[in-house]
Amino acid sequence: APQGKPALLAAPDRLEFNLSHADWCAVLAVAQDRRVGVDVEGIRLGHSGMDVARRFFARAEVETLLAAPPEERTATFVRCWTRKEAYVKARGEGLSLSLQHFEVPLATGATRALAASLEDPAEVGRWSLRELVPAPCHLGALVVEGEGFALRAWEWAPAETVSAAS
Repeated sequence: APQGKPALLAAPDRLEFNLSHADWCAVLAVAQDRRVGVDVEGIRLGHSGMDVARRFFARAEVETLLAAPPEERTATFVRCWTRKEAYVKARGEGLSLSLQHFEVPLATGATRALAASLEDPAEVGRWSLRELVPAPCHLGALVVEGEGFALRAWEWAPAETVSAAS
């Protein structure tokens, strides 16, 4: 794509994928005939992310972070960041899309990827969200174009781990 997002084109269907990793945890999302974005980040205790949030997040998101109990602030920041990152990756625009021009819902279990969009209010209804907890001390987000998709997850372990466990 023009902004560098890879896709696999196979007749007659388009296969899209997105990859994210943090530390030793990686998440790969694959979708057919719809755009997809994924992000995963480690939760680092003691790093609230407020400096980053004030600079890059929408005002309502910053206010929600400030209102969060101090012990939940780091996870709330990571939840916001991964949802924003997954959305811009799904759109294929990366960080060329200003993170202040849209808001993501910060509630656990939210299924809409966007709470608001300054560019195009109709964007709110175009994207679905699933929160991911792929590993201990990690949070992630999956953003998919449209609704009505089935989420299937697999955990991969290196062959030597599988052999040793057998």
